[in-house]
Formats: sequence, structure tokens, C-alpha cells
Amino acid sequence: MRLATLRGITRTGVPLIALIALAAGVAGCTGDDGKTGPAGPGGGTGGTGPTGPTGPTGPAGTPTAVPISAANTILVKVTSVTFASAEIPTVTFSLTDDLGRPLSGLAACNARMTIAKLTPAAGSVPSRWTSYIATANAPAAGSPNAGGPSMEYASYEAPCLNAAGFVALDGGQYRYTFPKKVSAYTNTVNLTGVPFEPTLTHRVGVQLRSDQTNAPGATSTRLSALLPKGLVSNGPLDFRPAGGALTATREIINGAQCNACHVQLAIHGGARTDYKYCVTCHNPGTVMASTGASFNMMSFAHKIHAAEMLTTPFTTWGGTPAALETPFAEVTFPQDLRNCLTCHNETTANGTNWKTTITQATCGSCHDDVNVATGANHPVILATPPATLDDTCSGCHGPTAVAVNLQVANAHATSIAGTLVPSTPAVMEYAKKFQYKIISVDAASMAPGAFPKVRIQIVDPTSANAGYNLLTAAAFTGTPCTNGTARLAIDVGFATTDFTNTGTGTATGLQAGSPAQPISINPLKGPGCPASTATVTEVDPTLHTYDVTSGVAIPLTATGTALIGIEGHPAGDLNADGVYGDRIPVKNVFTTKVITGTAAARRAVVAIARCQSCHESLSLHGNNRTDEPQLCVVCHNPDATDVSRRTGATMAGATICPSGLGNSTADGKCEESIDFKRMIHKIHAADIVVYGFGGSVNDFAGVTYPGRLNQCESCHAANTYYPVDATKVRATTTSTGADRRIPTDDTALSPNAAVCTGCHSSTAAWAHMEQNGALEGAKQADGTVLNSAETCQVCHAAGRSADVKVMHEVGIYTFDD
Repeated sequence: MRLATLRGITRTGVPLIALIALAAGVAGCTGDDGKTGPAGPGGGTGGTGPTGPTGPTGPAGTPTAVPISAANTILVKVTSVTFASAEIPTVTFSLTDDLGRPLSGLAACNARMTIAKLTPAAGSVPSRWTSYIATANAPAAGSPNAGGPSMEYASYEAPCLNAAGFVALDGGQYRYTFPKKVSAYTNTVNLTGVPFEPTLTHRVGVQLRSDQTNAPGATSTRLSALLPKGLVSNGPLDFRPAGGALTATREIINGAQCNACHVQLAIHGGARTDYKYCVTCHNPGTVMASTGASFNMMSFAHKIHAAEMLTTPFTTWGGTPAALETPFAEVTFPQDLRNCLTCHNETTANGTNWKTTITQATCGSCHDDVNVATGANHPVILATPPATLDDTCSGCHGPTAVAVNLQVANAHATSIAGTLVPSTPAVMEYAKKFQYKIISVDAASMAPGAFPKVRIQIVDPTSANAGYNLLTAAAFTGTPCTNGTARLAIDVGFATTDFTNTGTGTATGLQAGSPAQPISINPLKGPGCPASTATVTEVDPTLHTYDVTSGVAIPLTATGTALIGIEGHPAGDLNADGVYGDRIPVKNVFTTKVITGTAAARRAVVAIARCQSCHESLSLHGNNRTDEPQLCVVCHNPDATDVSRRTGATMAGATICPSGLGNSTADGKCEESIDFKRMIHKIHAADIVVYGFGGSVNDFAGVTYPGRLNQCESCHAANTYYPVDATKVRATTTSTGADRRIPTDDTALSPNAAVCTGCHSSTAAWAHMEQNGALEGAKQADGTVLNSAETCQVCHAAGRSADVKVMHEVGIYTFDD
């Protein structure tokens, strides 16, 4: 260490003044000592010494809790369950918000609690949750089972937790001791008490309530706001009272898969959000005595989702006045019911139960017209049924059944019975044999007045991408083309900024074609296939690539960037009988090419993966347009309506309609916009009638959207739902006028209003929009509405006072997880 001052320390640690004294002694002891000189200048600061060892970590402090009234999410977590010797459980649980802050203020009457044990499987009877807390429900007077026996109904510790056993601890912790033995709870005539078996797996869960009568105040007020949104969890915990590892599990469903469609599934006022909590009450013992309807989650959930196809709807007894009700009869399932893995998750501990544990109750929850004992709608009649027919089900339908096609997994995957919807597992599997490819687009052929020339190939990915011969392959030629079973089209639409396809129309008046539609090129030339003016040349007879040249030119007025896509469907032979009569949906493909100017890609606002969370495979128009929104908007553009489809007996005379066309008896309209940005919102809001091919009437009033309409990102890519610049996005045509070939005689709705009124359809909502510049009026050449001046962005843009994302509360749920 360097010297600091004259009175400092030397490197040896000896005081400097002592050394000076020693030197003086050596020199001699006589003479004048003289006066002490002035202090010398200070030395430089010494270097930092080594860091000392880290001291032990102190005990964690108790975090400061905030009131529940300040929470945007309430996460419940059961942290421990202990049992007194008298079989009385004590449950400790915590409440935190999405920021990790502990929450205070919960009262006994804000909470309820459930407890159940997992009864092991026995023979053909699967494992099941058995609630310790159950009550008796007797058949109501006037109900189908009036006068019959009472039945069990699983419940929970209610209507409030016992105040004497409820303690609010520090740091958002709470403790509750049940008021009696768990084996003393059951009050049904069927059960004298559920025995306590401490070696079995048990489950506890908590639900919070906003009961203003029993627990008024800020906490209840906040819960009233959060519960309907499903922002309060249940925190179920599996444990073994005797200690040690769980003896068994029953993890069949992954709640995240439910929420892929439902966004956030919240039932019974929003208090129950966790499937693990739900099954403690919705178990095989829970039956409505008045109707005999089982509320076991297995059959209950199946019947809800299968509502459209059940022979006998799921019925309950209630209402005012009391009567039979079918509360789920209107449910529409947006894909094929045979897609078991849409709900079942094989990564969970017991996720394969759907194909290994086979019972009449399970199968009958969808196949409710089958009676195995009598043979009704079942190919085998059991002459001598065993004590329980479930003992025989696995013999034919289990995973080791000799008849492989009857095994549950294969029977669902390969069945083509009933309506052949695109999401049928067998159809989706068959579709893997086809892939559309656009090899190239001749740039010179994409100029105004030129005839588009596109090189295409269709390959079989399951056979080393071998190309299909479009002139000989059974999937694209022969008799099926007569009835449209096989169809291909190359569509050319323009421009990508907002499709108009102006100049492609064929006529005016009643016989005019659909407005604003793209050039459509048919490459099929087999016997019976529709006539086509296209020229088709096989370029490579080995790879089977084809040059397809349109017989229709790009209009001279066309500008911007064109989108070129392949749509349509090959014919399939799903039952291998040699007849190619099945319409197979194949993912559409597209590319872009400049007509004039600089290339401009079409904006992408819809994420198809999010659509498929509900639909599995989204294919429409006879399985022609499949899984590619970017191609859908070529036809479903702002200038397009269904006017050309509204003809015949479904129309009534009306002088108000253009071109002398009558108005529809289905919705009283002359025509309906099919603009994607308006139509899709109105379909999901169940508020539109669209006429289709052959004058078919498609009334979407029966759609039951399973999610939450305000959660834009269920369909939209992130942040693509804000107001648009109304001077850059075309208005939506609501009336095409006399000449369908041009948009300048149309009546149109300004673009933001066209979108928002798809859901916000009230008079008050329209008055607000109109006050802020929305208008339905004459469409101008640039696509805007004359005199409209939408100012939606002033309030509803990102970061503004009424930000769409904030007002719709987008982001309070997790998407794509």
C-alpha cells in the first residue's frame, strides 16, 4: 500500500514517524531538534481492497398486499391441505394478481370450496371423481320423473365458507378449516356418507363469488367485474392425505385446448374457469332427478358439442313457469365431431382414455340413437347381455380389437358417414395426397390487355411429390367432372391494395354476372369438364407441369399488383369403390405479379391458424376455397355483393331494387355485401343472410360463436384491427346500381363503419358513427363515399382515448398458447 500522509502507514505496517525517530537515533542524540515542519502534501487514494465474503441471506419479508379491488386478474393457488385426526381438512390458499402482488380483502362469503376423491377404476367402470360434498335433489312436481327417487347432486361448501373456520393471513394468504368431517357431508338418500380414504388421490379447489348480499363492498364489486370475463382462477390442487406420491390421476383434458375456441371458458357466472375444478362436481354421481340427465362431464360435454345431431336433446327442468328446457339445442360445433383431439390432449397423463376406456355412456353421449341391447342402429345384437354391457364394448372397439377399423381411434378417423365436411378426419387425411403449386407467371402476360399465362403443377406429397396428369388422372378427369366433383381454377384478381377487378364483368341488367369478380381460368380438359377458353400445354410430361393461358385478357384499365391463385378441388374415392365422387378440399395457393408500377403485397390481417383453432379445416363453396384468406378476399372484396344470386322464387317484386330485381323474402334486401371485412364480422355475430350458388339461401342467424366477439385477436393478427385511413381503403358496396361492371354507380358504406356495424348494429351505434363522419352514399371512382369524412382514428387509434384494443379489452387473454 502506498504512503498516504507523513502520519500514514508504510508497506510493512510500521508507523512512519517511528522510522524517522529510529534514523535520528542512528545519526546521533545531540543537537537542536528544531521545529516541526509543515505537513507534506496528501498522497493519492489507495486501491480498493478485495471484496469480503457475502453474508447469509436474510429471511424473506412479507410482501405488502394490495386490495382485491385493485386487481385485473385474480390467481388462486391452493398451497397446502392438512387433515386433523377427525378427518377435517384445513386448506391454505393464496391470491395474487397478474403482477404477482398478493391480494387482501377476501371475506368468507366471497369464497366457496370443493373437495373430492378419485375413486379407482373397477373392471369396465372407469375411474371417477367422487365429491364428499353432495346434496339430494328430488324430482320437481310436474317434471317427467315427478314422484320418483331423489338423486345425488355434487356441490361445494356454500353459500359461504364457514366464518368460524376462515382466517385471512398476511401476504394474500388465507386458511380455511372445514366445519366437519368430509365423510359427514353427504345428505343424499343414495349415499349415507362418502368414506374418507386418505391413501387415494384427492382434489381441492376454490371458487370466488361476488355475492353482494353476503359480502358487499369493494371486493364484491371488483369480483362482479372480473368473474364474467373469466379472469378469476380456481387453483385446484391434487394431493394425498396420507402423504407421498399420488396413487392415480385423471388428467384427460387440457383446458388450453378448450380456450382455443372459447378464448376463456368461464361458467356459472364466471366462477368456474378450470376444467380440473369442474369435474369435481360434474362427476358420474351428479344427476338431475327431474329429468334423469347426467351432469357427468364426459357425457355432458359431448352432448353440448353434439347438440345439432342428437336424436334427443339434453333436457333440464326449470324456468318460470317451470318446464322442460333444452338449453344447448342451439349450439353449433364449427368442425367435424370426429376430431376427438380437438378437445382431448394425449400429452396429459390420461389423455388417451378416449380410445381405451369405452363405455355405453361415453359412446351414447354422441351416438344417442344406438341401443346395444336391442341392436337398434348397431350391427350386433347381444343375445345374452352380461351384467353390464360395458364389459363387451372394448372387445370390438378397444385398442386391441381384431377388427382394426372398429377401434375407436380408427372408427372416428376413417368414418365418412353423414355429411362430408372438410374437417372430417378421413377427408383431411385424403387431402394430404394433393398440393397445388404455381411454378411461375409469365411477366409479359400480366400487362394491361395481355392474356395471363401461368405455369402450374399439382403433386402428391405422399408419393415423392409425383405430378398428376391433369388429362388422365382420375382425380381430375372423367365422369365426376360432369357433376362438378373435380374442379380447378386459376384466379387473377387486381389490385392487391384493395381488390376491385373492375372491367371483368360481362353485361348489365338482370342477366349480369356477379360484380367485381376476378378472371377465372379453367385448366381442366377432361371429358365432361366445363368448357374453357384457356389454352393448356403440358410443359414436362414427366413432372406434369402445365402452362395455362387465359382466354380472357386483363382489362386495359387495370393497374397495380395482381394476385394469382389456384383454388378448386380434386375428386376423391374415400371408400375405395372405384368411383371418384368426393370433393376433396386442398389448401389454396397464391403469388403476386406486377401489372403496372411497383409490387405491393396484400395486407394480411387474418391468421388462418387462429381460424383453424375452431374450424380445424376452413373450406367453403363446395370445398373449393380452402385455408387461404388471402385468396378469399379476391372475390370477397369491397365492390362485391350477392346480387347475381338473388333470383327466382326467393325474390319478391320491389321497385326499390336496382335493375328491376326483386327483394329477398329471406331478409327483405335487394342484395348483401360479401366484402370480407364486413361479412365475416356479421357471420360470427349471427346477423347476415347471403345468397350463394344456385340461389341457395345461407342464413347465419343460427351461428353460435363459442368465443368472445370483442376479442379481435381470436381471428386477427396482432394490432390489425385499428381504424383504417378511409381515403386509402375502399368503401363497401351495399347496392351495385344499374351497371355491375363499374363501381361508380354504387351506393357504399364508408370503410370503418362497414366493419364496426358488423357487430355494433344498434341505432345508437350508427348515430355515433354518423356523427363522426361515417356515411352510406355514392361511391366515387377512388372507392371513397362522396362527402364522407370518417374520424374514427382520432379516438380509436392506438394510444388514443378510446383505443380499440383497450375498449375491447384485447390482450387480457393469452392467444396462440
